[in-house]
Amino acid sequence: MEEFAEWIMDELEKMLGEDYWMEYKEMEKGNGKIYHGILIVKEAEDIGPLVYIDYYMKKYQEGSLTIPEIASAIVYQISQHPAPVSAMERIQNHYEEIKGEIRTAVCNYVANEADLVYIPHKKLLDLAVFYYIPLKGKNGWDGVLRISHKLLKNWDVSEEEMIKQAEANFRRLEDCSVISARSFVENMLIKYIGKRRYKMLKKKKPRLLDIKARIVSNKEHYWGACFLANNSVLQCLADSLQDDLIIIPLSVHEIIVQRRRDYNTVPVTTIDLEEINKEEVAKEDRLSNNIYLFCRDRKELMIYMEGDLL
Repeated sequence: MEEFAEWIMDELEKMLGEDYWMEYKEMEKGNGKIYHGILIVKEAEDIGPLVYIDYYMKKYQEGSLTIPEIASAIVYQISQHPAPVSAMERIQNHYEEIKGEIRTAVCNYVANEADLVYIPHKKLLDLAVFYYIPLKGKNGWDGVLRISHKLLKNWDVSEEEMIKQAEANFRRLEDCSVISARSFVENMLIKYIGKRRYKMLKKKKPRLLDIKARIVSNKEHYWGACFLANNSVLQCLADSLQDDLIIIPLSVHEIIVQRRRDYNTVPVTTIDLEEINKEEVAKEDRLSNNIYLFCRDRKELMIYMEGDLL
């Protein structure tokens, strides 16, 4: 992959000239999944876009894109999404200005244990709760910046103070989006197996879409499983459904929520969840093979059924 990146950088150098410098990077995106990219920085600037090249490698191996075509696509890409230099400078140096933008996310603890050494976090069952700031561009988010111990030191802010701020921000920033699981599952099946096979499967398993559940995420549908880290939101959901909640972690971006009394009608087991994670969810987006229970009376999240480690 590094040699492939060198070929692209040679071509980019011809197109961009001497005003830019480039560097090959390997980045862990979650759960040990490594992505490969090229950092492109304009002279006299400290920050530049990191363009991932894994997709381009696949297209190159297929013979559908040449190196010059890939370089041209990257030049166009960075022209449409320039590095948010001013936003990064603001984040790194002006804590009081940006503290109201700090958000919460969750990931699998064991799968990310090596990476968690560098970022402030709290352990929650088999999960880790961590914190980030969105990088906002013209068309919404251009990326996110996970808060690290290094950034806390730069801010001269304690971990406890930052976490307290993130918890205060949660209700204001995280709009809870709740949709029917039936339509979600139907769309997912059509996407992955096609309409014809979906119709055959529906005839074979007529109760497939009988699941009485809801998909919960945030409005951005990004790291929307964060609601597992907020008991007050789970309590509101439990109170509105008047029951304990069975929670199936579909990915780091969304969770499935069911009333406990509905769970046995179409139960999703840990074996089912492990299969979904392996076959349908990108490695970096997998959250857990465990199924959770939120007890309405005790106001507590716990593991209901324990699956294998990711």
